[in-house]
Amino acid sequence: MIKAKLNYNMLQLMGYLVLILANCSITSDEEPIWDTDIPPSEDFEAINAEWSRDGSKIYFQHNDFSDQENIIQNHIWVYDLNINERSSVYDNQAYNVDVNQSDDKILFHSPISPFGIYEFDIKSNATIQITNVNGINEYRNAIGGRYSPDYSKILATVFAGEPRGIIVMDSSGAKPKMVVEYGIMSEWFPNGDKIIYVGWSEDLKSEQIFEINLDGTNKTQLTRLQNTQNLAGPVVSPNGDKIAFANNGEDSISEIFLMDYTSGEIMQITSGPGIANSISWHPNGEKLLFNRTIESSNSRLYIIDVNTLEVEPVFKIK
Repeated sequence: MIKAKLNYNMLQLMGYLVLILANCSITSDEEPIWDTDIPPSEDFEAINAEWSRDGSKIYFQHNDFSDQENIIQNHIWVYDLNINERSSVYDNQAYNVDVNQSDDKILFHSPISPFGIYEFDIKSNATIQITNVNGINEYRNAIGGRYSPDYSKILATVFAGEPRGIIVMDSSGAKPKMVVEYGIMSEWFPNGDKIIYVGWSEDLKSEQIFEINLDGTNKTQLTRLQNTQNLAGPVVSPNGDKIAFANNGEDSISEIFLMDYTSGEIMQITSGPGIANSISWHPNGEKLLFNRTIESSNSRLYIIDVNTLEVEPVFKIK
């Protein structure tokens, strides 16, 4: 049924991995205003990045296979924008990092089946398992953990087994509850009382973006998009007025789009070779962090100004 219709493609889920019609279309007949020039970036592999809560740091996954005796595969690193330095934070494979308010704990999921949510304390160097813990949180195959705005709860997606869908739990992992069956790619609204996610639209017979209260009430479909097989990662701006997400672009299988939450109008804001996805809002709501993958092993981090649409690499060529 619904389960059979949803696309649980692993690349889409972890990376955290168009034509727009009806009330969700670009209303102007003018040429698109996105910046099609991809500025050159330092040759440094980085994906799935997240801003620190004050916007002074960027946490991300880093790969480096140049030294076969010391392979770095999806380790968590941090880039401090104040001092222009990057360093390792977690020297094991981890995916889709989130950061707490004090920058001393990170949330991630394991790449090893059964997938699970973990929290790493940077100061004490201790790791705590949040899901797949007997008697506390027995959900297996959970990925994409996200702290709530007040850090009291965690969202995650259970993408295999039964039941599957979006769960919410206490920050310790206790009291898990299924909010949306078969929903994927969930993220918090700024007020913390509802979430945004990708789910199945019965009337359009395709994946679309929805919002729903934490108690499962007031489910609302926000988009009516066509060709959504690569729809991914909707995130709400800090003041709640915009939604950024990845979807099929005019000349690419994945570009970044911006939706006005009130009017529903949607605009494509990036265009270039390869795949653009994995979006994070800067705390000031004026910039988006995203990664662009050109070919299979060439991922770079970029920042786009949502007002001017100017794009710059996170790691500039020195």
